[in-house]
Amino acid sequence: MPKERVEKNHQDNTIQNMMSLQEKFKEIINDVVGPIQDESFLPPLKTVSLEKDIKPAIGYIRYSDKKQDDNNSVEMQKRQIENKASLEGYHIILWSMDKAVSATHKDAINRPWMKVLFNCASIEQFIGAIFFCEESRVSRRVNDFVRDVHDPLKEEKPTLKFFSTTEPDEWDPTKPHIQAKLLIYRNESEYKKDRTVRYQNNCLYPSDNQKPKRPGSALPYGYTKDNNGEIIIDNTDNKADIVYLINYLSSVGYSNKFIATLLNDCEIPSPKGKSWVASMIDKIIQNLFYQGYLTWNVRESRTNSARKKLDQIDIFKSSHEPIIPPHLAEAVKQMKSFKNQFGRNMDTPFTLKDLLECKNCHVPLTSKNFTSGKSNNQKYVYRCTSCKNFVEVEKVHDIVFKKVFDHLSKNSVGMKKEALTMLKRWNKSVTQKQSDVLKTIQHVKEQERFVVNRNTPEEIEFANSIASTLDKLTKKVEELAEIIKKIEQLLDPTKLEILFTSFFKNDKSNPLSKLELRSLFLFLIEKIDLNLATNNVSINYRITPFVDIEKWISQATADLAM
Repeated sequence: MPKERVEKNHQDNTIQNMMSLQEKFKEIINDVVGPIQDESFLPPLKTVSLEKDIKPAIGYIRYSDKKQDDNNSVEMQKRQIENKASLEGYHIILWSMDKAVSATHKDAINRPWMKVLFNCASIEQFIGAIFFCEESRVSRRVNDFVRDVHDPLKEEKPTLKFFSTTEPDEWDPTKPHIQAKLLIYRNESEYKKDRTVRYQNNCLYPSDNQKPKRPGSALPYGYTKDNNGEIIIDNTDNKADIVYLINYLSSVGYSNKFIATLLNDCEIPSPKGKSWVASMIDKIIQNLFYQGYLTWNVRESRTNSARKKLDQIDIFKSSHEPIIPPHLAEAVKQMKSFKNQFGRNMDTPFTLKDLLECKNCHVPLTSKNFTSGKSNNQKYVYRCTSCKNFVEVEKVHDIVFKKVFDHLSKNSVGMKKEALTMLKRWNKSVTQKQSDVLKTIQHVKEQERFVVNRNTPEEIEFANSIASTLDKLTKKVEELAEIIKKIEQLLDPTKLEILFTSFFKNDKSNPLSKLELRSLFLFLIEKIDLNLATNNVSINYRITPFVDIEKWISQATADLAM
């Protein structure tokens, strides 16, 4: 057989073996990172002309900054690796690329595409090499790549080779200058991390009596910066209005899923220009930045994106203008509390569920579906579990709805005044309580002067008791100050007028839905006494819609017998 023919057959077999390896790689990729439509990580081989005795190789690329996706970082790494591989007699058949994954915060083996590399290189048929650019691409933690990737693979396959584009020979982590470079990259990362933390602290805790400013992170949807670098509301394409609308619909009782669907139906793009989903709506509702605050340390950790509890988040009053006013923010919070207490399904035929009570038995009425299985007519009732009497929902709704809207049309001005008066009364009461606690703190501090020695068990116990009491009282002062601040925000007559206007509005040409009616009644009504024999009703209205604030005040002052 002619020499050319032999070489051609050899090259065809080499390409066929590499393509077979790529098919196995696809299965591993699917298991580790999931299905991927774009197969750019598997270079095409059919049209490639390979030199004699060329061997397969895997190229590893990591780029930690998302902005590098659009610049030359990836292409530069690819080019350097391809040149090195060609020089050593290898051809890259898999690009294993970790995008926007930190080498400082994640061990090498915990990066998704490093796992792909490890599993692919472990295949028995793979007899080749692994290539990467300089050491910082694979590790910034000194020994994680060597310990979890290099050494296990070399132990399993001694002929497997590692190459760095910055090393003339095979990469060997036992060489002193390689170890020195790994250590340098680790120290460089620590320095960058410390510098970042110092910058963040200078922004959040300024020493020049200025207000905190947001560290260099992306602004939330609905905000931008002016030419002076100041944060301003961005209403281009109605962004700020959309944020307000989302919060308003949430305050009325609509679910995050409903709001997302509504925005998509209206062809309003999400912050990233895609379709809205419920989690995006929740993120906007939860973001205190829209209320004029800076928040930091919001997530549990870098690997756990769950939000911390509110009292565990660092909150700073900022100088930027809020999109969401205090009264709306409080209404959103109150609606969430209602849903937690009464159930998340607001779009129910039982509009007055949890509000009705049997006047004779003083027992809450339950909601029941008495519809017969063969009947086409729905029969919903409210029923007393004590006397067993019941009434159809339509009858009660007709009576209560008329009574409520008549009351609102005649007494809206008086109800607003009552709410304002109650807020002022709460403010005065809590301020007095705060003053009393401060006096008590002063008294306890005077007692502290008697703690001279801490030698005997009695002296130690007394000193600890003083310290514990001061700590509790100090926290109580802070809590009361927070309540006062919240009340003073709500006392803005203009903002309060907007809130009550939304409650008292009853446009007959555009009647409220069942969901909106239920939300309205939860805000306005404390209890409805219903006489099941005569269908007479007596309605106890709330003085303010801020139910949770009233509970908060009650709980915060319950243990203050002063």
